[in-house]
Amino acid sequence: MIAKIVDWREHQKMPRAADNRVTVLRAILKYGAQRGDLKIDAAEKITKIYINRQKGEDHLDQGGSGDL
Repeated sequence: MIAKIVDWREHQKMPRAADNRVTVLRAILKYGAQRGDLKIDAAEKITKIYINRQKGEDHLDQGGSGDL
């Protein structure tokens, strides 16, 4: 089941939307597991694929001035 979810997610055209759909699926499966209807939450350990590049995060050394 996990492989099917990952495969489906990786073939979506919009990674952020795919991640959001997996988040919803994760919540539904978690609810089913908590109620005892499911033995496992198959989406629990699936990681996100979307990376927000607009945050302006600097990946340089934390203590440096940023000069190269």
